[in-house]
Amino acid sequence: MTANFQTRQQAFAAHIRDPLNVPVPEGIEDRRMAIYRDLMFNNLNGFLAGAFPVCHRLMGESRWQVLVRQFMADHRCETPYFLEISQEFLSFLMARADQFIDRPYWIELAHYEWVELALDTLDASLPEADRQGDLLAGVPVVSPLAWNLRYSFPVHRIGAEYQPTEPEPVCLVVCRGRDDRVQFSHISLLSSQLLALLQEKAADGWSGQACLDALAQTVEADARAMWQSEAQSVLQFFLDRGILLGVRP
Repeated sequence: MTANFQTRQQAFAAHIRDPLNVPVPEGIEDRRMAIYRDLMFNNLNGFLAGAFPVCHRLMGESRWQVLVRQFMADHRCETPYFLEISQEFLSFLMARADQFIDRPYWIELAHYEWVELALDTLDASLPEADRQGDLLAGVPVVSPLAWNLRYSFPVHRIGAEYQPTEPEPVCLVVCRGRDDRVQFSHISLLSSQLLALLQEKAADGWSGQACLDALAQTVEADARAMWQSEAQSVLQFFLDRGILLGVRP
């Protein structure tokens, strides 16, 4: 009896996931199944369209719906949590990158849109930090709610009026501040490298100055003084944006 019930459940779910290729389970009216088909698809489609608004607009409704139906039919989610469906959809897109060769920026754009929801719902506690401390003499504390991202395309500018076909690398920091707002900041490559070094060397107790000095060795000699001066402003910018929380107490 249990096995038969599970078989019926599987047939029911299989049809809802892929109604074009899997028949209505025996003994159930198509009119009744249509209620579940529409409810499932519309809920999922609405959630994904809201999570990936630019991707949705650029693709167009008909092609987007085909993509969502492919996701329902073919992808097997690794999580039962509704808010993590967007991450599953991103994984689905990445596995089918060859479908978007006409839009070389597509996967990165989808990742960029996913980041906002992921950070908005991320459960992380902020470590203690002295906001008034010396960022050069002390050990800067990078917020766990700050993500240092690099893309091959300027994903923050892509829209109906701008869809690049050639790479144009860009560095972004996405951070959820103490007010729980998610903000995106466009930064230089050197600033991105500095943030990565601050994260990497924090466990070893490197001061902000030590990180600046190490990074300065990678800059051409005639530009080092200018970088050292600019880098102090970058540290203050990171602090003002909540990317840095302060220095280790």
